[in-house]
Amino acid sequence: MFRRINKIMIIIILLQFVLLVLYYNVPNNKEAYPRHKTCEDENKSDKIASKYKFNCTNINSIRLFKYDIGGGMSKTIDIGTFEGETVVVKRLSPRKKPKERDAQFREVLFMKDILMRDQLDHPSIIKMLGFCVNHLKHDLDIYQGYLPFGDISAVYEFGKEFRIAEAKFKIEDRLNHALDIADLISYLHHSPLGSLKLVDFLPYDHFLMVKGKIKLIDLDYINNVEPTCYFSSGCSYYNITCQPLNSYEIQYTNCKSTNNCTIGVCRGTNLKHNMARFTESFFAHLLKPELYPLDKQKKLIQLLQRLDKHDIYIDDLLDELRGIKQPFLTFKENL
Repeated sequence: MFRRINKIMIIIILLQFVLLVLYYNVPNNKEAYPRHKTCEDENKSDKIASKYKFNCTNINSIRLFKYDIGGGMSKTIDIGTFEGETVVVKRLSPRKKPKERDAQFREVLFMKDILMRDQLDHPSIIKMLGFCVNHLKHDLDIYQGYLPFGDISAVYEFGKEFRIAEAKFKIEDRLNHALDIADLISYLHHSPLGSLKLVDFLPYDHFLMVKGKIKLIDLDYINNVEPTCYFSSGCSYYNITCQPLNSYEIQYTNCKSTNNCTIGVCRGTNLKHNMARFTESFFAHLLKPELYPLDKQKKLIQLLQRLDKHDIYIDDLLDELRGIKQPFLTFKENL
């Protein structure tokens, strides 16, 4: 997989990230900026400062009390406190020394995760509280043999591990979690970056419970690429029809126009993929019919069957879940 990583793509991502870092980590130095500050400048600075709590000036002020509790092959995760708040600090680990090619790839993934979180905003995605980029691996290549890794850190809100199959939820909480997840699926489908697919999906590793809410914590293996197809053969999964490419997509093919192009796109695959994975990992447990009152069990059985057959759209799923939850809300309001 690593061999297919395009060097040009890596350079583009690095340049985008450096620009982002420069944008959010401008030093407050009057001598460096002799130009007179306008009201617009002040408002822009306030907006940048308020977006993230942490940057390179204060990230080391976090008092760590748990070290290296996870993070896989490349990252290390520490737990600390800042002004009474528990936070999570992720960084590229100097103790985990991958091969040269893997080292560059993991740095790209780490920065991609930061960039994705900066552009996506949903209550069911873990909140990034800030980040710091001291240097990249490429910056150190001139020092032969010195520190073969970049120094990148990011801070996130704290969450607890849980196992959905073993969790003891009240009926109302089950419906709330199911609705939150369905709303997350809808957001990923209609995101500012296009329809996003969660490629790496492990419910026990990629989701945490944060203040009573299930949240997605890893965005490095996420993409907005829908699979291509040929009109002669169609799409392979989810009973999706091969559709014509739009003006943006056709740029990445050898077709000169949509009229004579034999290549299409399986539009909607990312959404169906996410719904299938969330059904298997979450809805099957949260909406287990036998845990609900008798008058709701038939409807839940039918809903799960439609999910298993990929025969329901995300908007319809949201409507169904709201309809099931409404009687519980009405009962609670009348207490």
